[in-house]
Amino acid sequence: MKKIAIGVVAALLLSGFAYSPAFAETSSAPVEASGSGMVDEEKLESAFNDAGLTLEDVDASLTKISVETTSDLGSGEPVTALTTLSFEDSSALFSLGSIDTDYNANYSIQIQELNDEATSFTMTDLATGETESYADDVGYAAFVPVLVLGIPIALEILKTLLVASAVVIVAGVTWIAATNAIDALNKKGSSYQHFRAMILNGKLVLANGMSLSAAITWGRGGKDTWSRSEAGALAVAKGIKNGLAVVGPERDSGGRGKFAHFHPSNRTPAMHAFFGLPN
Repeated sequence: MKKIAIGVVAALLLSGFAYSPAFAETSSAPVEASGSGMVDEEKLESAFNDAGLTLEDVDASLTKISVETTSDLGSGEPVTALTTLSFEDSSALFSLGSIDTDYNANYSIQIQELNDEATSFTMTDLATGETESYADDVGYAAFVPVLVLGIPIALEILKTLLVASAVVIVAGVTWIAATNAIDALNKKGSSYQHFRAMILNGKLVLANGMSLSAAITWGRGGKDTWSRSEAGALAVAKGIKNGLAVVGPERDSGGRGKFAHFHPSNRTPAMHAFFGLPN
């Protein structure tokens, strides 16, 4: 197989990766992705092998990544799956087919959660309209056999893709590990200076870019931001309380990997205006 480099993180970050209707203004224009945050075919192949899947082919663009894999349905019967994951709306198209039998099916998948803490998605058979949901805490129902056949394979494929790409999905929004995202920004640039941020499992992750006014509105809701510069983070923190003196900059203790940040006046609302690189 031909080895290719996939600029997954750069593609997500620079093409409006975490689209949300409420923040439609934050989508940035597509930029050719290359350089930082790359996941190559060999790494993906190893990850899929660990999950009991064989990677046959992979293709990537600014807005999606497609992988073709082979596995079985638990009975030793070889099955080919083609999965296309959209970075724009946390959805996927998934098809299953078998050379040895007439079995084939096509699904759409809407992902609600896909991270270390939770996995949940809704899977719809495009031919019949049947829908089945999967969630870690409840599993999936046994009374929809066609969908159930596909869910275990789809689950492993989606998890492997997201882990290999330093990406997680929380509440339907795609987030990127901050260190990967910042590296991509530094190499490719962006018209945005401010980004949604969140602490997930002790690590900072980033979502789509925002204007200063959108970042202030986001922060007033008690949600974190990350800015490319200290001055940018200061502007966000001051703007949240209409220019009142801010707290900081400061950096949390507890080892390396911590980001400097400001808090709004009196630390309310309880948000962080992160900036720059970790220590």
